[in-house]
Amino acid sequence: EISCDLPDGRMKEFDLGTGAYVPDGSVLTQPLKWSLSPSGPWQPLSPDTSTIVSGQSPTDDSGRTVEFYLSFTADYGDRPLEAERDYRITLLYTAGLHY
Repeated sequence: EISCDLPDGRMKEFDLGTGAYVPDGSVLTQPLKWSLSPSGPWQPLSPDTSTIVSGQSPTDDSGRTVEFYLSFTADYGDRPLEAERDYRITLLYTAGLHY
C-alpha cells in the first residue's frame, strides 16, 4: 500500500530548522502522483491508502521485484521558498504478508 501525510497529495512548505511543516505555509498546485508504469496511468497520492500489488502467487527464494514510479509537474504559479525551507510530503509504504 502507498499513502501520504498531506491532503490531495500536494507538497507543503517545510521548515528545515524546526523540522516541521510551516503552519499556513505554501502548498504546491499539483499533487505528487504514482503509477506502476512510467507511462501511467497516474494517480495522485492521498492520505487514503492505495494498493500497489495484491493477490500475488508465492515466489521462489529469489523473490519478486515490484517497481512503482513517482511523477511531479511544477506549476508556474508555485512560489519559490526562502533559504532553510523546501516543499515536502511524507510517503508511507506498507508491506504485508497474508497466507
